[in-house]
Amino acid sequence: RFANALFPRQRFKNFLVVSTAQALLLTLYIERLPARTRAPTRPHDKLPRDDAPNPEIQALFAKIARASLPQTFTSKFSQFENAAREKKYRRNSVSVKGGVLMFNENEIFEAAFAEQSGERIASVQHGGAYGVSLSQPDTAETEYRQDSMVTWGWKRHTEHELHAVPLPSPFLSKIRDRHRQKTNDIILVGTQQRAYGTRLDSSPRGYQVIEYRQDKLRFITGLSPDARNSFAYRPGAPDVSAYDDAPFIEREVGPVRLITEDFHKAILRCKLMIIDHLGTTTAISLAANAPTVTYLREEFWPISQDSSPYFAKLAEVGIFHSDPVSAAKHVNAVIPNVADWWFRDDVQAVREEWLSMFARTSNNWRQDWRQAMAEI
Repeated sequence: RFANALFPRQRFKNFLVVSTAQALLLTLYIERLPARTRAPTRPHDKLPRDDAPNPEIQALFAKIARASLPQTFTSKFSQFENAAREKKYRRNSVSVKGGVLMFNENEIFEAAFAEQSGERIASVQHGGAYGVSLSQPDTAETEYRQDSMVTWGWKRHTEHELHAVPLPSPFLSKIRDRHRQKTNDIILVGTQQRAYGTRLDSSPRGYQVIEYRQDKLRFITGLSPDARNSFAYRPGAPDVSAYDDAPFIEREVGPVRLITEDFHKAILRCKLMIIDHLGTTTAISLAANAPTVTYLREEFWPISQDSSPYFAKLAEVGIFHSDPVSAAKHVNAVIPNVADWWFRDDVQAVREEWLSMFARTSNNWRQDWRQAMAEI
């Protein structure tokens, strides 16, 4: 009935043949339906099962499996293997791997040969969600499984198993306390909004993506006229599987000044940063000591049990909010004189505690790294 009402020119009975757009609308509708604790029993549920395998179905699955295998495992396996074999490896040395073990086949093969040759593999944190988000399955299966995992301060990530080596981030150390306000920009930082999730991680799913977009509008429309006059938006990166970001915002609230270039420079010069998701921007902003307000719904962005107490402390001093309306009210309250709020002793103390755990910095980070590498 829903499909026939939504698409009156098409008739649906026992099955649907719809376009991608229609399928998405139907998916959103189904997600809004109340959940049932148990599916109703239907007459055919009581029919005896036929456990005999269907040869045609088995052949189809085998064909799909073979066609879906990456060339890394098939035609190009020898190419990657031979290239990695030519590298020189040293037993008992440390091989440091950045953000490559999930995406770079050459590095993956080299890591395998290094491990086989007796080298120790140390993965390195390369984003702000590590240790903070509840689930990072791809990271847990690749980077956490190495001999060591260099982190930005944290030692535990909920139930993930790893050997964490807390060290200061070289990049964050470079920008530590470098914020100097030179503009009145109040920058809301968004992130990519995928129609379909690519991983089972701590990010919005299905209809939550739509609500995440609506939260942006709730925040923007909750700003005072003074705050709106200085408002700018940093859109999420475009992608073929992602919703349009900036066009959606401008369609709903009118023209908005966009920050698309020199983003890090904008952070160091702005009046106030607002971040609505888990990610690296929070670490950058807090490390630079840019006045920062974050908001997110934990049902959309589940956080780890180990990071939860730190979020609670951020909330106590107004840095973290669990909804966009609360964040907008706080921005309106502090905007006349942001420094009076931001440089309060309690706010700076909570910031320092967060940095020590999730965005550690040091003027002597090279010495810290050399010492740690010798002990891995």
